[in-house]
Order: sequence, then structure tokens, then C-alpha cells
Amino acid sequence: KLYLYPEFGVCNFKDALSETDLELGSTDTLANGGKSEPGAAHRLASRLYHLDGFRRGDVARHLGKNNEFSRQVAEEYLQFFDFTGMSVDKALRSFLRAFALMGETQERERVLAHFSHRFYQCNPGAIASEGTSLVKHNCIAMRKNRWW
Repeated sequence: KLYLYPEFGVCNFKDALSETDLELGSTDTLANGGKSEPGAAHRLASRLYHLDGFRRGDVARHLGKNNEFSRQVAEEYLQFFDFTGMSVDKALRSFLRAFALMGETQERERVLAHFSHRFYQCNPGAIASEGTSLVKHNCIAMRKNRWW
């Protein structure tokens, strides 16, 4: 079931709000139907980045879902990071300091794919191709997972 959430546009209720938002007593209302409001993904991404009504543990859940709205949110969220001139490991550390990378393996892989895409945007000459970048980041993350 999809809802039109004034701040985020059309999305699944759980995609738009964390349990924290509900506990904070949001006065926004939900309505069925309609198109996604332009800018909704950016507003949610901004709130996630600034942890405005969200906890660090909520961020990956919103970035790792396999739907168009979450992909848009992730793309907008990553725009808050500038990895230009950073090494892969330094950029990855900077990225992972902002939130807790939790969830199922596929969700984590999607978040890392978004990171990889942004890293490549910031450093197009540093790695032969974006696909190579994704492979390297996934390998690093899997290795680091053993020590987390």
C-alpha cells in the first residue's frame, strides 16, 4: 500500500518514516494516491544526512531498499559527500562514519553500490571503470565485516 506523504511524496509508509518519527508525534498526514512530489527524495536524504528525526541505524534501511524512491534517496544522500581526491579506504571510512551499515547482505550491497557510484563520480580517473570500483568496494567491505 502506497501513501502520499506531504514531505516525501508517494512511498510505502515505512519507507518514509522511521519508528522514531512516529514516536516524535509527527503532525503530518498521509493520503492515498498521487505522484511522487519533486524534491521528496532530496528532503528525505537531507533529513537522513543531518539525522533530523532519525538515528544512525535508520539510514541504511532507507538507502538499501530495492525500489525507485530509495534509489533516488540514496543518490541524493550521497551528494552530501565529496570524495574527490580521497583514497578508496579513506572515502569508505568517511562514508561509514555517517551511519551504521546494517541490514541484510543485499541491502548492504546496494548501499555500497551507491557509494561506489559516487566515489567514481568524484574520482573518474582513479579507477579504470565504475564496475571495477564497485568490485573493489565490495571486497573491502566484506573484508572489514570480519572485524566489525
